[in-house]
Amino acid sequence: MTKDRIIINREICQKCGKCVDNCLYSAREIKGQMMTVDQIVKEVEKDRSFYFTSGGGVTIGGGEPLFQAEFTKNILRKCKNRGIHTAIETSGCGPWKDLEEILPYTDWIFYDIKIFDTRKHKKYTGVSNELILDNARKLSAAIRKREIHMIVRIPVVPGVNNSKKNIIQTAEFVKKHMPSAAEIEILKYHSLALGKYEALGEEYLLANAVQPSEEKMLEIKESIAKLGLNCTYEGVAAEIYVGVG
Repeated sequence: MTKDRIIINREICQKCGKCVDNCLYSAREIKGQMMTVDQIVKEVEKDRSFYFTSGGGVTIGGGEPLFQAEFTKNILRKCKNRGIHTAIETSGCGPWKDLEEILPYTDWIFYDIKIFDTRKHKKYTGVSNELILDNARKLSAAIRKREIHMIVRIPVVPGVNNSKKNIIQTAEFVKKHMPSAAEIEILKYHSLALGKYEALGEEYLLANAVQPSEEKMLEIKESIAKLGLNCTYEGVAAEIYVGVG
């Protein structure tokens, strides 16, 4: 421990939680907990009356829900069987088989397409976007005859994907290959994850990035609308959020 802060040697950390249990000042805490499908569904059902009056339901996000596809499917199935509206937020970065098996229990899909250029996508996310775009095509075809509402999301990050070229390429892809998508929703970048990175001792590479201006967001919205696509900005839904992945 220094004069200013506690220094953690993460190389010898066994993640046993003893430092949390024995901390006299509650300076440390464990985030999250292990839960079964039934435990999660029981928690979700506590707000059943709220879902029915608000039109909301349960949204499974992450991380990435496809990292635990079977777990995700079972939560959605049990919620759906109880008459609870279901949704997933996914990047589509997972086996098509897993995504396909989730569809019968899903009412809404929020599908992220962050960067259209494959090289840049790998640079900023660590993986290619080829699987993501391929799954996007298959997903649009698969839900054509289903009562599933799909929204494509573009998180707008300054200096990463906010160029006019990227926005237009992404929108044109959606128009051509994802006709089942109801709209594109653009999301303004925020730095709420900064504190989490600091707590984990990780470098936050976008620490100096600033939020896009309202003018820039409206400009992007207009560019997408000019292609004949519905585009929303700052859409709001009443949902309970379950993080998986």
